[in-house]
Amino acid sequence: MKTRFLYSAIIAVLFLLLSCSRPQEETKPIRKDVVEYVFASGTLEAENEYTLTALTDGYLTEIYVHENDQVTVGQLIAAIRNPQNDINTIYAEKLLILAANNTRPNAPALQQARARLEQARSTVAYDSVNQIRHQNLLESNSISLATYEKAELQLKKSTFELVAASQNYTQLLNEARENVVVNQSQQALYQSLQSQNQVKALAAGRVLQKLKNTGDFVRKGDAIAVIGSIDRLYVQTDIDETSIQKVKVGQKVLIRLNTVSDSVYQGRVSQIMPTYNEEKQSFTIHIKPEGELAFKVVKTQVQVNIQVGTAKNALLIPKKYINYANQVYLKGHKEPLSVKVSYVSNEWVQVLSGLTEESALVLPNYDSQ
Repeated sequence: MKTRFLYSAIIAVLFLLLSCSRPQEETKPIRKDVVEYVFASGTLEAENEYTLTALTDGYLTEIYVHENDQVTVGQLIAAIRNPQNDINTIYAEKLLILAANNTRPNAPALQQARARLEQARSTVAYDSVNQIRHQNLLESNSISLATYEKAELQLKKSTFELVAASQNYTQLLNEARENVVVNQSQQALYQSLQSQNQVKALAAGRVLQKLKNTGDFVRKGDAIAVIGSIDRLYVQTDIDETSIQKVKVGQKVLIRLNTVSDSVYQGRVSQIMPTYNEEKQSFTIHIKPEGELAFKVVKTQVQVNIQVGTAKNALLIPKKYINYANQVYLKGHKEPLSVKVSYVSNEWVQVLSGLTEESALVLPNYDSQ
């Protein structure tokens, strides 16, 4: 036991001696021009991209386009068979014809009302002449007052019936015309529903993806195809909360496609979306490439470096010489020194204040912290 203890003591002493004799690794700050980038990954997206959906239920009887086809506004993309829409449209058209016929002069209801109106006019004309004749007879004492009053009452009655007949004719005509308007609206509605059997492009672009095939049953809202302007691509990427404040519209961007890794394209930040993405816990930005891309396929993976700042003659130190509290250790000093930093990369840190080019730095002694 004594021998083993002696060996352990000797090894411990040797370790301490070697540790004390090992020279500390040190360095000094250097001056360099630096460019700060924010790195992010993203995808190629097509401008004006939209999903064309079914507006009614039914079977797809035909799809007239394929992937990569160029389409124009209003171009027929697919046809849906919905018999109910067709039946309703035909029914509405027939009702409109009947309603329109009821407004014509030879319509049975209007003919009857007009005949009653003409009869009432004739009666009023006859009773008016008869009333005048009885008035003259009364003035010559040829008839009694009661006989005259009877003729006068008959004129009032026929006049009232004329007004009623006229109002009845006008009412029938207005109802017939109103019925035409109602049926026109109904026909327009059913024609609109019938037009939903035809799925048309809402904007010009290229078919990026066909999601349904002929014979498929679709419900209202089901996606049929994705269309976008593949000739106008942009990069969509997400930036975390710590870096978004550095990103500005118009900043230069280096773009590298995963499919063409040996080429770097230039671009600029074109848009910073105004809404925070809760799902990804990040901010979405758009980058517009400058010039033609060698590979134009939507959803291609992309790596970008956004130039967020430059510094001329910046004071730099290796990253390993600073701890997470932004503190460094000067040679010959036991206590750490706090410094103000800005640019931080995987290897270097820009020091804004606290050090000079003559400051001798040693590595942080984490064992003593």
